[in-house]
Amino acid sequence: MQPLTYRSPTDDARVARTLNRIRQREAGFWLRSAAMLAIGLPLSLFGPFVVALFVYGILLRFHLGVWCDVAFFVLLVIMIPVFYIIEWRTRGDFLVNEMRAQGTTASDILTTGSRGEWEIRRRAAAVAGLIEIFLFAPRLTLDGVASMRKRIKLSDASMRRAAQIVSALQAQSGAIEGRDLREPAESPLEFYNVLRYLRLHDWIDISADGRRVWLLSAARLRLSK
Repeated sequence: MQPLTYRSPTDDARVARTLNRIRQREAGFWLRSAAMLAIGLPLSLFGPFVVALFVYGILLRFHLGVWCDVAFFVLLVIMIPVFYIIEWRTRGDFLVNEMRAQGTTASDILTTGSRGEWEIRRRAAAVAGLIEIFLFAPRLTLDGVASMRKRIKLSDASMRRAAQIVSALQAQSGAIEGRDLREPAESPLEFYNVLRYLRLHDWIDISADGRRVWLLSAARLRLSK
């Protein structure tokens, strides 16, 4: 099968419309990523602030007010990186991993052998749930940074070439062999960078062996509007 071409006036018009949609989605991507950082970074103070406030209250009860301000700021400085490290290491699965480590499920909490065991499981689940809430801001921030890093690595991907590939896929009902989409003068690295760019923005998907490419149903729906 010969590589697909894009030379007819109809194809050129479709590519131009697709390019406009790709640029709009690109702008939305940067807006979402910036919003994730703008929300996640200041919100990262919430968890450490609550923990530091709790310790602050304990020190006040023991009449250790002279240490309250110092403890508050020390905990704030320590807890922020701790929450980010936890989120980075668990990759968004902290609560699931913690429940597995504790051997705790919803049914375990409801069917325990004694009230003491029930209290222990309930408190462990509550603490894990609270930490999971505190990890929301680091997760938001790290996801935003990861998305931006992926996009920056693909900065040399041509949006016009991406529009050509999307248009070609739109004209097909199913998957296409990747080699049929690649232009003769295009290097493998340039071609696959464009595919990775389109995959990052949820336009296409690629088979596990990297040979077949298809347009996602959601992307096809966006293009039809």
